[in-house]
Amino acid sequence: MSAFIAYQEERWSDLTPEEEQAAINLNRWLIEWEKQLLARLIQISESMERQVRSGDSWLTDYEINVTVSFYAREDDPFSYENTQEFWKGNIECDSQLLCEVSTIRGPISAADVAKEDYWGIGDSVEHNDFWSYYDEHEKPERHCDTFHELYDHVHFSKKHMGRIGYVTTDIEVQHQNGISVELFGERPIAVIDEPRVREYFVFSD
Repeated sequence: MSAFIAYQEERWSDLTPEEEQAAINLNRWLIEWEKQLLARLIQISESMERQVRSGDSWLTDYEINVTVSFYAREDDPFSYENTQEFWKGNIECDSQLLCEVSTIRGPISAADVAKEDYWGIGDSVEHNDFWSYYDEHEKPERHCDTFHELYDHVHFSKKHMGRIGYVTTDIEVQHQNGISVELFGERPIAVIDEPRVREYFVFSD
């Protein structure tokens, strides 16, 4: 408990030069990581679109859920090695988990990403809400979408970003099926939804 109180008290204090650099390095790494994730999501979307278009009677649509988990370094006070007594006997407790970022992605194609107004994972948009407040010579490096999610939406303090030592990415594809049912009359009537085929979806070569 004392460690948690100490964490709360210092999380918004001024960053040391080392902590500032760790946050900058995390953003730089996430920019490249987002590009890889985006390529994977496009690949999955194309595969799912082909299945929807194949006439599969059970598949009318899909969603892609992405959860990114950030874990503490092995030498962190809250690492697995340093907190075994804390979580012992509680299999649902994960003391090393610092935070999670979750998002739902619909269909996304290479053509979508190539558009000038594309916004999201792997884009080239400036996600630092305060970027315009800086003088031109003081402007910081561009913030990527996930980095913005961390400090602005999940409220994970930049002061503690250097504690991150392990990142996992879970991509869950939800196969969806819709059926309209009419239960009045002599017998039930069930009609499967038309597949939600997106005419604008362009498959990459």
